[in-house]
Amino acid sequence: MKYMKNNNDIIAAIDLGSGFIKISVAEKNEDGSHRLIGVEKVASKGIKKGIITDVTEVVKCLNQASDNIYHKFGVSISSVYACMSFANLRTKKKNRVIYFNDKEKITKNDIEKLYYEIRNTSIANDEEILHIIPLYYKVGDGEIINDFPIGQRVSRLEIVYNLIIVKRKDINNIKKCFEKTFFDLKEIVYSPIALEYSVLSAEQIEKGVALVDFGKDTTSVSVYFKSKLRYTISLPIGSNLITKDIQQGCNVSYDNANKLKEKFGSLSTHPLQEDTIISVASLSGKKSRIKKSFLNNIVEARMYEILKYVLKVIQDAKPYNKPDLGIVISGGGSFISDIISYFKTHSDFSVNSVSLLKNKKSIKYIDSDTAASLGLIEYAFEKYVQYEKVEKEANEERDIVEDDFDYSKEDKSKNKSKNKSKKMSNLLESFNKFVNKISDTTDDVKM
Repeated sequence: MKYMKNNNDIIAAIDLGSGFIKISVAEKNEDGSHRLIGVEKVASKGIKKGIITDVTEVVKCLNQASDNIYHKFGVSISSVYACMSFANLRTKKKNRVIYFNDKEKITKNDIEKLYYEIRNTSIANDEEILHIIPLYYKVGDGEIINDFPIGQRVSRLEIVYNLIIVKRKDINNIKKCFEKTFFDLKEIVYSPIALEYSVLSAEQIEKGVALVDFGKDTTSVSVYFKSKLRYTISLPIGSNLITKDIQQGCNVSYDNANKLKEKFGSLSTHPLQEDTIISVASLSGKKSRIKKSFLNNIVEARMYEILKYVLKVIQDAKPYNKPDLGIVISGGGSFISDIISYFKTHSDFSVNSVSLLKNKKSIKYIDSDTAASLGLIEYAFEKYVQYEKVEKEANEERDIVEDDFDYSKEDKSKNKSKNKSKKMSNLLESFNKFVNKISDTTDDVKM
């Protein structure tokens, strides 16, 4: 790694994917907003099915992406946020009841204490709580509210929340990767939470939407309703299965199978294209002639299987699978031709891809493949603003405390300090006289 970190106003967001590692970089403006500097992606090595399998290879990819950002945009990266799909992920719905003195108002300290207790919830030793997702609160005799009742007087408060839990070794491996770089890792985030910030509108999250992130080795499904993430799962299936099916069915190399999928693969074949012939090198080295209709049958067979799993997850997420629930498809696998119409044909939901969605103002462009890292930038700067706000409030409280401070003690301290200074001055004067005396004596010595 050649470049040292040097700019605290620059934040990088890194999406650790099985196919590519995507990195987005943005800087904070003087008015508090932020500007996207650029996006870079490198082929991923050392990551399979949403977990890190080779730390050394991932470190090389991170350093390469960082160097590319430096050479393209002249930016050295320091603070980073990272996201991953986490195949070994589970969710757990829980509730907690706390009691208050109803004569006192609930404060931010009460929130911090509550979330500290939740984060220390007893789970398996090899697991770690990645996110706490509050669903709703019940106050008093059962009134349901969406936000923590700061400033209110309540005697009883119940919080209902989801825990997103991952394997501790998966978190530790991510941390190991960043410890071997000059990056300062601020936080690890579940990829769909980052995606939410770039591809979903407040209206969609309120009304109800399922976000399907179709990656190389994993497909995550997250269901939102009434402005909350209600359910999420990471399935160990992805577009790589389609590539392997083409490799086997067409007797070609993995690289050629991937090219066939990306360039010619489709979930519908126009009658005029059924007999279209595609020439590609076979494993024997000879040219192989493949009908487009044959290729698309392979793609469609596997996609139908994946779609069944996705729709079952959405349907099982009751009571959120409403008839007007929308589906948003993201991820590298969403580039397969006609995937939107295919989803619409096989489900009762309205379906959109990321490219059709309204964007954040700070993001000038977006594509499905880099949506997670772009969303993570939005997430990171929201955290940044929250931190600055908390720091400002803490400074204001400190100023108030200092204004009310009894300075009589400080005056005594100043007097003590003056006495110490006087004593020190006397000591220095005595020392100088002693040195001068030695100097006078030295002049009389004969050599």
